[in-house]
Amino acid sequence: MKKISVVIPTRNRKDLLKNALQSVYNQTYKNIEIIVIDEKSDDGTADFLREESVEKHLVVIRNENLKGAGHARNLGIQRSTGDVVAFLDDDDEWLPTKLEKQVTCFTDPEVGLSYTGAWLINTDHKVKYEVLPTIDGWAFKDLLIENKIGTTNTVMLRTDVAKQLLFDETLPGRQDYDLWLRVAKRYKIKGINECLVNVYGRKGLKRITSDVRNYETAIEIINEKFKSDIDSMDSNRRIFRESEQLFFLGAQGLKANNIEIARKYFLKSFMKKKRIKSLASYIVSFFGQKALLNLRRLKK
Repeated sequence: MKKISVVIPTRNRKDLLKNALQSVYNQTYKNIEIIVIDEKSDDGTADFLREESVEKHLVVIRNENLKGAGHARNLGIQRSTGDVVAFLDDDDEWLPTKLEKQVTCFTDPEVGLSYTGAWLINTDHKVKYEVLPTIDGWAFKDLLIENKIGTTNTVMLRTDVAKQLLFDETLPGRQDYDLWLRVAKRYKIKGINECLVNVYGRKGLKRITSDVRNYETAIEIINEKFKSDIDSMDSNRRIFRESEQLFFLGAQGLKANNIEIARKYFLKSFMKKKRIKSLASYIVSFFGQKALLNLRRLKK
């Protein structure tokens, strides 16, 4: 049986972390190690993890240098001893068969990354909808258009691949997307067409997604990184990609409940390429965040 390393960064979310850890303990697949990177928590998380490490044999890394989630995940990757590595945020959770079903993807030595579907759950507005995989195999060209893999919570990587490539800590955002692109240039992607992760949107949680400017900068850097690949696209695909990047920024505005920013970028996305999803999102934005969330649910 392959050994799975589970990497969980955390900071001052003790109660949510307990729920995330319980979802790992509940996994039907048992050959795992759990690595928690505590980013200088001062809410009792350190004491909780000290006790938990004895009882549940967790590996706990106390990170005194607050350099963001990418840095924390890299610490976990570098400490990993498993054949594959999976990621979980401290405020989300896995369904019990997630690891068991996903680890089978790596019987193919050409697969470097696997991802699953996810339930996206907004706890404030009681809106829940699913996002399922849409790309598979040698998927770099499709992935370059849009991040169809999505959140780190659904992803499992071969550990040797993760240790070779790592998250780019210099990026102010989209570190996950940048890594997925670099993996997809070298390896096949395998999707599992089932929602095996619960990803929560909660009011008041501070996260990088609340600062759209970080994403604007990150997009510029990633565009430069993959300039030759983007330039080799035909004009229609380049325009489609630009529209998708603008739509993504609108979606980040929606997550941060900044409707003005969301509306601005949905309109820019539509002006770049006339698409129904951009126009519909722009119009529905006038009815607030819940209406936009319900629109995304209907589209899935």
